[in-house]
Amino acid sequence: MDSSNDNSAQFTSKPSPEIDVTKRNTAVSVAVDEAMRKLSHDDEHCSPPVSKRSKNLSNEGSPNAVTSASTTSPVVVFGINNTLCYSRYLCEDEEEIIRKSFPECSIIDWNEHYGTGEIARHAHVFLPHLKILFDYLLEQSVRIVFFSHAPKERNSTVIPQLLTSFWGSEKFEALKAKGQFDIFSEEHLRKRTTRGEGNKVKDLKVVIRNDETLLDAIVVVDECSYAAHDQKPCLFIIDLSFWKITDKNEMDEVEAKCAIPDGIFQNFPVNSVYYMLGVFKTYFGHEKYKVLPLREGLNQLLPKEARENQLEFFTTHSFADDMINLGLSEVQKLVPDAMYY
Repeated sequence: MDSSNDNSAQFTSKPSPEIDVTKRNTAVSVAVDEAMRKLSHDDEHCSPPVSKRSKNLSNEGSPNAVTSASTTSPVVVFGINNTLCYSRYLCEDEEEIIRKSFPECSIIDWNEHYGTGEIARHAHVFLPHLKILFDYLLEQSVRIVFFSHAPKERNSTVIPQLLTSFWGSEKFEALKAKGQFDIFSEEHLRKRTTRGEGNKVKDLKVVIRNDETLLDAIVVVDECSYAAHDQKPCLFIIDLSFWKITDKNEMDEVEAKCAIPDGIFQNFPVNSVYYMLGVFKTYFGHEKYKVLPLREGLNQLLPKEARENQLEFFTTHSFADDMINLGLSEVQKLVPDAMYY
């Protein structure tokens, strides 16, 4: 979201120091096996899906749209602020603590220049293991797009720097040449047209290309009012403004010095990266979902609670636990000491 509120009472910080990785991996493996067993059980009792991925031919925004066979690739559109990263001014003491506490997170700075000649440095602390998530989506022939309320100058600086740090400039440019990583900014937003939408909306009509369909596009956001009313469900994750980005015990003095608001001192939202990977792996890994257009497949996969109350859903619902555990297990194949936050 564009502003942060004190929601600290709605999260329970899970201590992570001195984690026994072997025990954690065993627990995750058991949880993943159980999640996959439940999904397989659902497969056996579901109605037969359509035989091919579908493309809408009329009234694409409608869930009752007429469909026909299509080979279009899915499009995943990521928000940036509070979806993929936590962004704000960081004093030197705080940034040092963040780099020590979260070495697995990329930090990209952007300097905003004011007409007065002043320069404000904004640090963008990105979720850990995003490269693993993006690599997986690329393997599934997903087109990855970014859509932010922020100015074009910020987005076109921060995102390329992040992606270049993942793959190097040569591979990044090669992926761009293949149509990856379009960036949309504040000038591409549209005004609200109905109740349930925010004042400015990320309408995916400006994102999809002539050979793509809205039904194969999904927006990943921290606030569902950012999504167009006829382009839901969106993939809804925890607002990263709730993220405790430093160790609370070390931060008392720094908090007073930097006037850091209460309510951001929670680590749980970092698990959103595992949740996203778990959801996408479930969609692409199960025939009954992946034969459907992306948005329709997620409409069947995501429980109703995933669209209504994000705080309660992520902290209490078994589906969220299953997806987080599945995503974490995938990350641990490449990063064995990756942890639950």
